[in-house]
Amino acid sequence: MRICDLRHSLASRALALGERLTMIGKLLRHTQVQTTARHAQLARDSVQTAAAKVTGSIGRDLLGERKPHGSAAPR
Repeated sequence: MRICDLRHSLASRALALGERLTMIGKLLRHTQVQTTARHAQLARDSVQTAAAKVTGSIGRDLLGERKPHGSAAPR
């Protein structure tokens, strides 16, 4: 593994954990946020997992399986 791979992994993990690009840039000692944005791409698996969650949620809504906010589960 190369140093640039480790930097990419650090940036991607920090982004996935909710860190802002400005903070990630400071960790990587970048002077421009555009450079950080290139390093901080989410891992492919993370993107696929997020897409599955969103599409699953939409599918449940379309099928009427989602309960209104605050409603109790049936007994």
